[in-house]
Amino acid sequence: MDIVWIWTIIIVVALVIEFFTMELISIWCAIGGLLGLILAACGVPIEIQIICAVVVAIVCILGLRRFAMKYLFKNSKNKEAEPLVGKKLKLLEDCDDEKLGTAKLNGVIWSVFSDKPINAGQEVEIVSVNGNKLKVKEISAISNHQENVNIQEKSETNNKNDVSNKSELIKNDNKIDDTYNQSSTSTSNHSNDKKTNVIKRKSKPKSEN
Repeated sequence: MDIVWIWTIIIVVALVIEFFTMELISIWCAIGGLLGLILAACGVPIEIQIICAVVVAIVCILGLRRFAMKYLFKNSKNKEAEPLVGKKLKLLEDCDDEKLGTAKLNGVIWSVFSDKPINAGQEVEIVSVNGNKLKVKEISAISNHQENVNIQEKSETNNKNDVSNKSELIKNDNKIDDTYNQSSTSTSNHSNDKKTNVIKRKSKPKSEN
C-alpha cells in the first residue's frame, strides 16, 4: 500500500476517534498524520515522515491541548451559564470573596464565590456568571434583603399616606374656619341690621313731633 494512503487512513481514523471522544488527543495525531502525508507527497524518506509526525503530535498534545481544553471548556460553560442566573444549588465547599468554593449543578462542578463567607451545605442562588465562575448569594440573605426592601417600601407608602391625610385635615380645618368666619360675619351683619331698624323706628316719632 502506498504510504500516502497509510497517512490518509491514519488521519481519518484519528478524526473519527476524536469525534466520539472529544478529548482533544486524537485530533493532534491527525495533525501529525497530515504532516506525514505532506512529507510523503514531497518524497521525503518514510523514517523522517514518521519522526516528524510523532514529534508534532506529541508537542501538540503536551503544549497545546491544555490551552485548547481551557478555552473550549470555558466557552462551553459560558454558553451553559447564560440561563443559570437565579437558579438554586447547594455548596460542596466553603467560599467567600477570596476563596473559591465548588457547587454541582446539572452534573457539572462549578467554581463559585461570594461577597460574604458561606459554609458548605448552604443553599445559595446564582446572581451572576463571571467567566467560568459563578457568583452566588445565600438564600436567607436574599430573603432578608427582600424583606427589608418590602418593609422600606411599606414605610414610604405609610409616610406618603400620613402626609396626604395631614394635608386633607389641614384643608378641612381651613374650610371649617372659613365657614365659621362667614357665619360670624353674616350673624354680625344681621345683628347690625336689626339695630339699625330699631334706631330708625325710635327716631320716627320724634321727627313727627
